[in-house]
Amino acid sequence: MEYDIIDLLFLEHKKHLDDIEDIQTLFKTARETLKEKALDILKEKIEDICYELTVHFKEEEEGLLPFLYEKIGDKDGLIKTLLGEHREIENLCKSISLYITQIKEGQNKWSELRNSINEFLHHLNDHILKENFYLLKLAAENLDKNTLIKGYQIAETIREEHGLD
Repeated sequence: MEYDIIDLLFLEHKKHLDDIEDIQTLFKTARETLKEKALDILKEKIEDICYELTVHFKEEEEGLLPFLYEKIGDKDGLIKTLLGEHREIENLCKSISLYITQIKEGQNKWSELRNSINEFLHHLNDHILKENFYLLKLAAENLDKNTLIKGYQIAETIREEHGLD
């Protein structure tokens, strides 16, 4: 079976949905134990996920969105919306990491951290649902198999360049 960009993005979305539960659990542990080690684990997980998301967004932005835009334009402003959400999620990643650093430095930023994590998880979940039920459906309906395979090849190159396999 030859994979295409839709297969890859759908599998990555599944992993990111699983990551949501991990982040909730890690934050709860850090908040309940108030241990620096728990904060370190949470920060590492957030940074790993955010790195993966940055690569994932690049895969979409180079391996799918241009082909879809060329074929059908920006149907109902979906592409513009998704691009804006990519930047918003990336900014939330930076905020979360900053708040964890500030907490470790002795600042009382627990409320800000909780709010940023909740906002991040909410936006990520909604974004994935939007892509799974609208973007990937539009791609399947409007792009031919060769284009979808080409998108997959572009995404694989991006993953390799960023050390993800």
